[in-house]
Amino acid sequence: MHGRLCPRHVWEPSLPVRKALLPVGFGFLDKWHLAAPLWSYEELARDVGTPQDRARTEAVIRDLRVPLYDTRLLFLRRTRETRELLWHWKQEIADGSDERLAFLRALYRVKPVILALPTTWRN
Repeated sequence: MHGRLCPRHVWEPSLPVRKALLPVGFGFLDKWHLAAPLWSYEELARDVGTPQDRARTEAVIRDLRVPLYDTRLLFLRRTRETRELLWHWKQEIADGSDERLAFLRALYRVKPVILALPTTWRN
């Protein structure tokens, strides 16, 4: 995980973030376990990673025609589910897997309640 783990979010410091939206992101945690912006509206899980990485992901999520999350900015409520998600994600990327595909595998295994934010949450 390249981002730094903070009490309530993971953030890659090189990612330009719309600072005015940060309080809104934290506010979403009143209802959701986590909130994350989508990576792209055009690029799906089937479009990234190695063939082996995609096969591992497909074995877990069954269909690669799903959007990716931008894992450089995650808002997380401290819950059992989000701790488990981070643990699984760390295990999934240990072998050099694409972070976004590894995140999807962890997300589908743990099933926290996630809010997909628009791509416009990044500058």
